[in-house]
Amino acid sequence: KQNYTLMGEKRAVYIKSAEDIRRLLAKLGATRAVAEIEEARAVKHVKNQVNRRVNAELANQTRSAGAAQRQLELIEALDDLGLRPGLPEALETFCRLRENHPDLSLRDLGEMAQPPLSKSALYHRVLRLEKMVEEAGRHMKGIEASQLPMTTLVLGVDSMVKRFKLGLLSESCQSHD
Repeated sequence: KQNYTLMGEKRAVYIKSAEDIRRLLAKLGATRAVAEIEEARAVKHVKNQVNRRVNAELANQTRSAGAAQRQLELIEALDDLGLRPGLPEALETFCRLRENHPDLSLRDLGEMAQPPLSKSALYHRVLRLEKMVEEAGRHMKGIEASQLPMTTLVLGVDSMVKRFKLGLLSESCQSHD
């Protein structure tokens, strides 16, 4: 967009768009200035792309680390509830892999398995473990909060486990009123 302003008796034209500035300089024959503008735009474009990729990678790593931590807390809840010894082999394999490699993403964890497993397969195992903990919670509703393992009283666990634990805690507290 081109505009002008009055500066005393004279008019001054100002151009805001980088593309319009480049075109004006090209029409004026300022080829070196046009080349410098193009180079600056190319460098800015590359920097922006790199920053976007770095930000996306950091966000993915943060999500992956948070998910891994919640999975470890889920495994701890299984242990606390006494469900771990009876797990099917596929679920126990997931638990061992996660405990041995707490920093890996599900995709990388799947590559560590023998035979290798897909991210989807491991995710469905996590869902099965969450369901087991939730079902165990429904069967334990009569337990008092003081009888629960200490880890059951700690906040910050996976949402399914958290709902289960808080549900037990609140019902136990309500039953004593």
